[in-house]
Amino acid sequence: MSQTDLYDEDRAVLVPGYDNPLDMLGAGDSSTYYWLPSSETNTYTYYMSVGGGGIVATTQGTKYDISVEDNFDAGSQTDVEDTFETAMDITQGVYKGYLSGMWGTDIKDLYKLPVEKGTALTVKVTPPSNKMRGITLYNGDRVKIGEEYYPANPGAIVQTTQAITDSDNIYIAITSIVDDDYGEYTLEITTEAGAAAGEEPGETPSEEYPAGTTEVPEEGGKAPGFEVLFAVAGLLAVAYLLRRK
Repeated sequence: MSQTDLYDEDRAVLVPGYDNPLDMLGAGDSSTYYWLPSSETNTYTYYMSVGGGGIVATTQGTKYDISVEDNFDAGSQTDVEDTFETAMDITQGVYKGYLSGMWGTDIKDLYKLPVEKGTALTVKVTPPSNKMRGITLYNGDRVKIGEEYYPANPGAIVQTTQAITDSDNIYIAITSIVDDDYGEYTLEITTEAGAAAGEEPGETPSEEYPAGTTEVPEEGGKAPGFEVLFAVAGLLAVAYLLRRK
């Protein structure tokens, strides 16, 4: 058996042993461990310990491959944060983002875009085939105005359309549905004129309203979101210090 633990900078265990995929039984076993932090701070320090000093927790013959990969959101160089004050400004278009589920601290991404009165706003999220994602929409007063939160099954595409009756900033929250939901998602935002009272989407409204652009927001200076990937094929008796640069 190989026992492996990941700690934060306060030396607290991040994942209990019974949930840790690197605590393996049997020679020749292999597993992968992901950890995706948010951009709450610029730098994170992690500690990794292996083995337990006993016969059942040996590290002999174990190989640990540790890599750092960019998991930036929405074409930026950072993680999309999860508060209304720090929501990322975007326009209509197609974006790729990442969430950690229980494997990190990046459990929600919050976007903000201006939408004109008389517009039908449609938000669609496509998760990986074995994952689930939820959508929640809020108006400029941070009041929930729409939600598609419980997909029928893993891999299900979720979509919601909301008629905007007042020109406003709309917030879009993307979240994981279950704990073990690390992975990417594709966010598609479209707007269509003609959603004012008494009008159906597609009709010509009394005024013309911009439908937005597909420009990606400029790169910010905040810390990047990324994944720490531990690919393991067997057993090491060295504690690693991981630092995001």
